[in-house]
Amino acid sequence: MNKVTTLEERIHYCVGKVGTQIDFVRKSDISRSQLTRYLDGNSQPTISKLMNIANVSGMDLGWLVTGTGSPCKEEQAPLSFSYDLMQKVIEVFEETLMEHPYTRLTPHLKSIILPLIQAEAEHEKNYNEVSLPINKTNMVDSLEFLTCVNKANMITHYKDSVIKLLSTQEGLNDNQSVGNFVNTACKASIDSFSMEMGEHYCQRTKDILNSYAKKSIYKIMETLFSIDSTPEIKMLDIGCGSGRFMEYIHKNYERIKVQGIEPATLAYETCKSKEMSGSLPKNSVLKCDARDLPYESGSIDFVLSKAMLHWVPYFKNYEYGAHKVFQEVSRVLKKGGSFYFDMRHNKTGYREYVPFNQTYSRKDVQELATKHGFKIMWIHIDSEPHFTDLVDESMSSIPDKYKDFISVYAVKL
Repeated sequence: MNKVTTLEERIHYCVGKVGTQIDFVRKSDISRSQLTRYLDGNSQPTISKLMNIANVSGMDLGWLVTGTGSPCKEEQAPLSFSYDLMQKVIEVFEETLMEHPYTRLTPHLKSIILPLIQAEAEHEKNYNEVSLPINKTNMVDSLEFLTCVNKANMITHYKDSVIKLLSTQEGLNDNQSVGNFVNTACKASIDSFSMEMGEHYCQRTKDILNSYAKKSIYKIMETLFSIDSTPEIKMLDIGCGSGRFMEYIHKNYERIKVQGIEPATLAYETCKSKEMSGSLPKNSVLKCDARDLPYESGSIDFVLSKAMLHWVPYFKNYEYGAHKVFQEVSRVLKKGGSFYFDMRHNKTGYREYVPFNQTYSRKDVQELATKHGFKIMWIHIDSEPHFTDLVDESMSSIPDKYKDFISVYAVKL
């Protein structure tokens, strides 16, 4: 709806959501004469009357009083609920428990974990417009994430936080709860990539860069070299995973001196084996978190972040998670240094972290980059026309949920 600026207009809007003025009077404890005075601006309703107006019309009381925020729950678009999807989730859940070592889950833990997996499946269904976005592989990933949360004795807190985020009504509204949630989610992601999820990832990505990825790297390097003419460019890959991008750049671009950080044990060990074989420079990869980089300020020329930031919660108004990563990147980059990052894209706009990853809109990344002192050079979204020569048959091998990424090249001011 268009912005409503006065209380009278907001009351008019509430009445219209119910029907006629007569319909509204019948359903409320407000008389016709009272309502007329409110609508004409000749009288101001008490707080109890405002609560009555909000309840009868289904509108948000805070919006009715202040005119800020969203007027109604329907416009906040919470996740839908599908019984067919619930049936499929439970079916795959039970099959997975029979085949993988998660049989120690108590009924209590199952009662917490299943709704969270259901919420993620609903999120994927809406995001990708597919009917049953669940299989044993991503069920294993979800279970590993959530059992990592349980090891930290935070699963109840995590569940309560997710419910608040999914409802979009209460949300997380204090530093301590946001900080605890971000730390829990980050730790669970790191730990889960150190188990079976990490094994699958390392096997899938250890030595593979398809033609789409190679062409993407070429476009990134093309922009970098147009900005930085120095003979040696120090690059830092944050969340470097199996080191495949570092390895490819090290082999094909002599000017780039690669180094990386990776917090997950299995991926880090894969990088160290590449160091031993000579595929990566010795001691080029450190095991640490992107929120606390062990590098001197202004010591890096170029930071690369491939498919990492959607695992880090982003809350617009709290300096945790993605904000902390951007703070660290800005600190270690020299003035005029470059930052390329990509993550999962969300066309519909900002949505706080839901299980088990973040999605970003174009507006989100613009705000995040600008807030931390970056000027964006370009933004590309996979579902929109851009580098037409990047799209080829290799895209068919990419899982559906990774086909719509947002890619950003920015420069530190």
